[in-house]
Amino acid sequence: MNGGIRNAWAKTGYQNGKLGAPNDSIQSYGKSSWQSYQKGFIVGSEKTGFYESRGPIRDAWAKTGYQNGKLGLPTSNIVYNASAKTHTQTYEGGQISYNESTKRTTVSYKSGQ
Repeated sequence: MNGGIRNAWAKTGYQNGKLGAPNDSIQSYGKSSWQSYQKGFIVGSEKTGFYESRGPIRDAWAKTGYQNGKLGLPTSNIVYNASAKTHTQTYEGGQISYNESTKRTTVSYKSGQ
């Protein structure tokens, strides 16, 4: 493992971090790549960067078609807003938010998507 995926994994704390240890080798499809970990994935491309993908946000992204859907690839890690109790991740074509209190996931597309 090297490059962008390794750097992104380092930012999560390697095997002792929120994603845990790798489950598999790096996979590629077109210009995107990903790697599976015990508690999620790191996905991305050289163009967008590499970011964590996990939990209810990943589940919602799957329903949109992953990188082949309208959202495309992630452009940020999942950001937690403690006062609103929401987790949000941005994508090439919009964003996904998950509210801890309501257990509701919301997908928002950029205009024109």
